[in-house]
Amino acid sequence: MMGWSVANEWQEYCTAELKKCIDLGRRGEAFWSVRRWQLHEESKLDPRAGGRIIIADLDASDLAMRRYSFFACYLVRCNFSNTNLSRSDFDLSIIRECSFKGSNLTLSSFEDADIEGDNDFRDVTVTNGRISFSVKYITAPSKMDSHLRRTAETAREIVEAQRNEGSRLANLFRMAIGHGLRLKNIALAAASIVLAYAVIWMFAPIAENAPAVARVGAALLVSGRYFLGLTDQFSNAFDGWGLLGLTETCFGLFFLALLVAAVTRRFTVTA
Repeated sequence: MMGWSVANEWQEYCTAELKKCIDLGRRGEAFWSVRRWQLHEESKLDPRAGGRIIIADLDASDLAMRRYSFFACYLVRCNFSNTNLSRSDFDLSIIRECSFKGSNLTLSSFEDADIEGDNDFRDVTVTNGRISFSVKYITAPSKMDSHLRRTAETAREIVEAQRNEGSRLANLFRMAIGHGLRLKNIALAAASIVLAYAVIWMFAPIAENAPAVARVGAALLVSGRYFLGLTDQFSNAFDGWGLLGLTETCFGLFFLALLVAAVTRRFTVTA
């Protein structure tokens, strides 16, 4: 098990990096976005990290911290009282003994956040109820405005109902979108599929006498167009190449549906 002194070194390091970004004022959010990603990569390699960014004993009260991301971070004994945290991301975070009293959480997201212990969510500002608060856990000691607790309870009831009903495909969509799948990850996965199919398309009867570079370009073009459903170049579905194109088009339709679901969720907030 990681020793206390070693763990403290890591959390002090992460907290100091966040403070540097906060001190930059409005530019801080952009710098933290990059630095958080770097810390996340470091946490995979550094034995002090325990696999998470840890922010501890941070006094960030009475500040403007719009759009800050604490995705999957461990927040402990942090003071965000009266701070503007609108549009901030706390998805999959672990929150312990933190104060959000009087903070602005409009359009912030706490999807699958673990809120346990003596946290304070009283007197928060949520304009028109626009907040995504489908938290994973809330324990009784947390001080919380009643409307936030009702929002969390309603969201959990909806999730449970969705898990118990509907098709396996629908549940797959909900599971993927509801557990931190980002637009960037969807795009990277789609690009990987297009590239993988392009490798196969290089052996298809396209640009057969062309130089190697031209064949690669032609294969990428065919793969991309099939993925987007923009071609039926090999229209015989019973031909091997036709079946290959059909499967890639199906992948494209699946990712299109996944993208629509992700975008819809991004702009849909829990009432």
